[in-house]
Amino acid sequence: MRQTHFTRLRGSLTLLTAALISLPNATSAEWIATNPGGGGALNSPVITHEGYWAVGSDLGGVYWSDTKGAAWEVVGADRGLTATHVASLASHPAGTLLIGTDDGLFLGRSDGHSVSHVYPGGYIPAIAVSADPLVVYAARHETYDGAAPQLLGSTDAGRTWSKIDHNLPRAFRVLALRAHPTSPHTLWALSGEGRFATTPAQAWRSDDGGKTWQRRDPGEGEVVDLAYSAQENGTTRVILTTEHQGRGAVWTSDDAGSNWRALSDNTKALDASGVILPDARDPNRLRLIDFNYRSHTTTSFLWSSEDAGATWVRRENTASGGWSRADEDWGMGSSYQGLTQTIGYRADNPNTLLWSNNQFLFHSTDGGRSWHDSVSHAQGAERWSSRGLDNVVPLVVEVSDADPNVVYAGYMDLGLWGSRNGGRSWRNLNDTRWSHNWGGKGGNTFTVLADPDEASVVWAQVAGDRPDPWHLLHSTDHGRSWTALTGGLPARISQLDSLVLDPYSPPGERTLFATVDGDIYKGVNNGSSWTKVLACGDCHGLQISDAVLFAFGPSGVWRSVSDHGALQWQPMALPVELTDGWTPGQHWLNNAYTYSGPIELATRGVTEMWLAIKGQDKGFYYSDTAGKTWQRVHRSQHARSVAVDPKTGEVLIGTSSALHAGGYAPDSEGILVHPHGRSATAWQPLNHGLAYPFATRVKVEPDGQRWSISPGQGVMVWR
Repeated sequence: MRQTHFTRLRGSLTLLTAALISLPNATSAEWIATNPGGGGALNSPVITHEGYWAVGSDLGGVYWSDTKGAAWEVVGADRGLTATHVASLASHPAGTLLIGTDDGLFLGRSDGHSVSHVYPGGYIPAIAVSADPLVVYAARHETYDGAAPQLLGSTDAGRTWSKIDHNLPRAFRVLALRAHPTSPHTLWALSGEGRFATTPAQAWRSDDGGKTWQRRDPGEGEVVDLAYSAQENGTTRVILTTEHQGRGAVWTSDDAGSNWRALSDNTKALDASGVILPDARDPNRLRLIDFNYRSHTTTSFLWSSEDAGATWVRRENTASGGWSRADEDWGMGSSYQGLTQTIGYRADNPNTLLWSNNQFLFHSTDGGRSWHDSVSHAQGAERWSSRGLDNVVPLVVEVSDADPNVVYAGYMDLGLWGSRNGGRSWRNLNDTRWSHNWGGKGGNTFTVLADPDEASVVWAQVAGDRPDPWHLLHSTDHGRSWTALTGGLPARISQLDSLVLDPYSPPGERTLFATVDGDIYKGVNNGSSWTKVLACGDCHGLQISDAVLFAFGPSGVWRSVSDHGALQWQPMALPVELTDGWTPGQHWLNNAYTYSGPIELATRGVTEMWLAIKGQDKGFYYSDTAGKTWQRVHRSQHARSVAVDPKTGEVLIGTSSALHAGGYAPDSEGILVHPHGRSATAWQPLNHGLAYPFATRVKVEPDGQRWSISPGQGVMVWR
C-alpha cells in the first residue's frame, strides 16, 4: 500500500503540519495538497461495516477516512478508480466498497484500495445490498442526464453484473434503492429530483428481484424517503415521508406498502418530513432529518420520537466549526444528488451520522443533535488547514519572491486565500464588499500578483458569482484590506485573467499589465491609472520576460518590447501546425470542452520559449529562435501549463483532462519533467502524490520550490 504523508501522519495535526515543511530534497518527495479545507460538491456518504468513513465527489473521486474524519485520503486513479464523478456509494459486509460513477460501477476494498472497474459505462445513481450479501442491485442510466432507468443485478457480491428486465416507467429518474431487511428479492426504487434530471417523486416496489414493479406510495404528494423499521413483535414496517401542497407527512405500512396510514395523528399537523433514520437497536426510536425546503428556506430540523412515532420532538439543527461559520446556506443543505444521498449512517450504530451537501461534510456523534465540521482544522485565529477533503478547483497559486512563506491561492467558489507560513495554514481574504452574494465566504478569483520586492503588497482579481462584475484590487497589508483599482478600466469587467508586473518599474510605483475582457491594459502607479494598449479581443494570458511582454489567446500571440513608454506590438508568425483548429472567441475556462489555443507561455533567457497549446493533436512547442521557428516537444490534447526551473534548468509541463468538471482520460498525463525541454524524448512523470494525473498549473519559484494545481486535490507543493 502506497504510504503518503497524510497516511503516515493522519490523526496528528502537529505531525500533519510537519509533513508540509519537510525538506525539499527528501528522498520521499511527493506532491502534497495544501488547502484551507475547501470541501466541494459532495454526496453519498457511507460508514462502512468496518467503521471507515467515505464520501463521493463530482471531481475528485472518493474521499476515505479511518480516523473518523480527522484526516482524509483520496481514492483515485492511482488506486484504480478511473472515474472522477461519484454518484453513489454502498458498503458491503464482505469488506468491500461499491462505487457508482459516471462511468459505471467500481468495486474496491473497504480500506480504499484495490479498486477495479466491474461494469463500465453509464451513470449509476443508486446501489443496494440485499439481505443476502451475494445479491446486490444497482440502478443505471445510459447518460448522466437520462431518465429511462436500467436495473443491474449481481449474485456474487458485486464482482460481476447483468441487466434485469423490468417494467419501471421510462420517465423515472432513480434517486435511491432500498432493500428489504430479510427478503433479498424485495426492493424499492425512489424517483424524483436529481442533480441532472427530474421526474415525478414516487416509490415503486418489486417482490421478484427487480423484474416486475408496482407503484406503492400513498399517492398524496411527492415521496421524499423510504426506510424499513423494526417493530417490537419482530416484524418490520415501512416508513415513508412525503411533501404535499407545502406540507410534510410521515406514513407507515405494515403490509409492504399496499396500505398506508399516517404514522401519528400529529405528523401532518406538525409538517414533518425528511430523511428517515431508524434505530436497529430500539424499535421505538425514530428520527427524521427535515430540510424543510417546502417553506422556501434552508432551515433544517431533527425530528425524534421515542414511542415508535406516536409523538415527536423537533430540534433545529446547528453546526459548529469550519471557516464558513456553518450558516444555513452552506452548512445544512442537501447534496447535489438529492436528499436520499445526503445523510450517511448505519442503523446498528445510529448515533454517528455524516451530512454531505454542495460544499461541506459534517458529522454527528449524538444521533444528529449537534453537527461538527469534517473538512477543516482551525489553526488559531482566522487560520485554517485542510483535513484532506478538498474537491476544489483552484485557478492560480502565487508565491511572493520577497518572502516565499507568503502564498496566495485563487479558487472557483472559495475565492481568494492567503498564507503567511508557506501553505501550512490559510486565511480567508474575501472581502464582503467585492464578493457580492458570497458575503465574504467565497467567490471566484482567477489571477493574483505578488510584488517581487515588497512581501506585503499584492494585487488580485475577485468576483462573486462569475456573472457578477469582476474587480481588480490592491493591498499593502497581505490582503487584510483592499483598495479597488478602477481608473481607466471598463465600468463593468466581465473577465480578468492575467496580471504581470514590469520588473523594471520601482517598488511603490509599479507598472502592471492585465488582460481585461480580452484586451491588454497597462496600469501605472501601482495600477491606479489604466490605458488600453492592445485591442486583442480574446487574449487571456500574459508573460513578461526581461523587457519583452507577450500576450496570447486563441486569435494569436503578440510580442511587445516595453521601454517604459509606448508599446510596439507585433503578431508572432506561427506555423499552421500550431494554429490550425484554434477557436477565436472562446475561452479555455468558459469553453472547457471545445477550446483550442494557447494556454501558457514560458521563457528562458532571450531566445528560448515554450508554448502550451490545448487542442486535438496539439501539445507543447519549443523555440530557440525567439519564436521564429518551432518544434513540438510533447504531444497532448490536454496541455495546460509549462514552467522552467531556474535552478536545475529542467522544464515541467502540466496536462489535465479535467478542469472544473469532466473527468479522467487515459491520455491525461499529469506532470512531466525534462532535463532541458528541448526534445520530444526523455520526458518523465512527476505524479507521486497525485490521485489523478491532473495538473492545470505548474510553477517553479526562484528558490526552486515547485507548486502545482490539480483539480479536486487543489493546491499542491512538492516536498
